[in-house]
Amino acid sequence: MKNKYTNILWILALVAIILSACGNQNTEDLLGEKTWNLISMGSKTNQNPILADSLVNLQFNFEENKIVGKASCNSYFAEIEISGDEIKISAPGSTMMYCEPEELMAQETAFLMALGEVHTFNIENGELSILYSNGFALTFK
Repeated sequence: MKNKYTNILWILALVAIILSACGNQNTEDLLGEKTWNLISMGSKTNQNPILADSLVNLQFNFEENKIVGKASCNSYFAEIEISGDEIKISAPGSTMMYCEPEELMAQETAFLMALGEVHTFNIENGELSILYSNGFALTFK
């Protein structure tokens, strides 16, 4: 009987260790090695989906402390600083192609401006929310 309880305690201890390890993922593990595709942007309570057939994304490069991606028409890049759930992104640089329709350029401009204003992020249910301004978010999947 004593062996049975000892085995149960060992199993419970092992499960606790495994679960605690899962909760301690670092920022690079959570954000890196993935292309995050923007699905919506705007007020947290009133997100606007991105335009159909457009591509806005980002990738984190922690070796160089940068992000890179596609901003609708143009490719972009920016330097990043991350500490805990706080994120700071420098003013992004980008290629300078014009594209149509005009709504696509407006979406790109709004996205690039938002990147320069970000302050925190969180990941929930496989979605990355990067918060900027007062109550606005970029939501990626």
